[in-house]
Amino acid sequence: GIEAFGGLVEDEDLGAVDQGLGEGEDLALALGEGADAAILGLGEIDEGEQVADERAALLAGNEVVVKGSLERVRDLVYADDTARAIVDSLFAESTRGGVFNVGTGTGYTVREMIHLIAKALNRRAEGLQIKEMSGTPGDPQYNVADISAIRAAIGFSPMVDLRSGIERI
Repeated sequence: GIEAFGGLVEDEDLGAVDQGLGEGEDLALALGEGADAAILGLGEIDEGEQVADERAALLAGNEVVVKGSLERVRDLVYADDTARAIVDSLFAESTRGGVFNVGTGTGYTVREMIHLIAKALNRRAEGLQIKEMSGTPGDPQYNVADISAIRAAIGFSPMVDLRSGIERI
């Protein structure tokens, strides 16, 4: 089995992880043990690192270097929202044995994210120098969480959207 936060998930129970996680999600959190475990798929959690790197480049007046297409779509969830989903799932009977995606359910292109960061820094998006580098093989073009299952199970709804999260950082 795999030891995970909150318990042990047996190998035969991991098929649910593969079926329930979205493309590009690389972290699963098991709450409970065995077949009764609730499995949360955690995609791209924005703790400020990705935004901070782009912000630093914009503040310095440097070009922003992007690995992969500017048209890739991502769903960044604020760390506080992810923590709330985890805690709420720990105590909810409705999550037992389920597989849930945690995110916002809203996608933004990398280009849109850079423009939002520039706006928060009072920089004009039109004058930005953005260098697009080759991407990582297998990197999905579209990665947005379907949060309908966790919304139905525990009433989860993200409180911080991307614009607000950028302004907080």
